[in-house]
Amino acid sequence: MAKMRRHKTDISDAHELAKTHFKMEREPTYIQDDYYEQMRALTRYDDEIDEEMILLKNRMHSILQLSFPELEKILTPNSALFLNIVQRSPHPTLVLAHSKTVIKNRLKANTRKNLSLERAEKKAIALLEAAQNSDPAIKSTDV
Repeated sequence: MAKMRRHKTDISDAHELAKTHFKMEREPTYIQDDYYEQMRALTRYDDEIDEEMILLKNRMHSILQLSFPELEKILTPNSALFLNIVQRSPHPTLVLAHSKTVIKNRLKANTRKNLSLERAEKKAIALLEAAQNSDPAIKSTDV
């Protein structure tokens, strides 16, 4: 080891390191169980998915601020109902194209919760009012 430099980055250092394996008795490297390797990989994958979800939510928020900013005030942005409404009508003109009854039925059909007809009607009225009061910065035909 005295013949080698502190940082072993040279070809001659690699050769000297290889020769020391014949002269020295080294402890075997600890090999972790496969279960823990898989758990570490799954944790990394879960973290990547979380980062992507945050990125996508931020993008959706910035686009909604241009097209239909009042929508986030009416519904919880993380709910399935919110995402279904954004998917079907991301612009106020698309909401205003339908009647209160159609919107109420869509709200009732697009949620996993047992939404009562009265509550669905209140949400439909609030959605129509928000669409009427909205002043979008982009057209409904914009990408």
